[in-house]
Amino acid sequence: MSWRGATAGQVLVIAKEPVPGKVKTRLTPPFTPEESAGLAAAALADGNIGIGGDPEALLRRARELVRSGGTVITEVLPPQTASRVDRVRLRRGGAAGEWFTWATVSAADMPDLARDAGFTRTGCWSRSGRWFAHLC
Repeated sequence: MSWRGATAGQVLVIAKEPVPGKVKTRLTPPFTPEESAGLAAAALADGNIGIGGDPEALLRRARELVRSGGTVITEVLPPQTASRVDRVRLRRGGAAGEWFTWATVSAADMPDLARDAGFTRTGCWSRSGRWFAHLC
């Protein structure tokens, strides 16, 4: 399978929802809406499952973005760690950014969260001290 030079096995990174005129993210190679519908997998790494403080909503959106039978891989916390939602802000030097909501999710909570977001199968594993969940 290939799209304008992309071949099976390549990774397509979408940093934001591709809204024409609103997002600076460029897809390489450029995908049409029809081609994007064939997206096989999405990944939420480095804690990005916590964006917006609503992991279920984020996983629902990821589920919409991947084709039927596609997968989502996300980084999670170890199973013995509690899931939580916090208000946080970034600090750099003496400056602090705006407060925003951020969530963290435990591997132990992923089966229920994944089911609530529309996934039918979930698996978790660890590698090099980091935990991941595979949702389909």
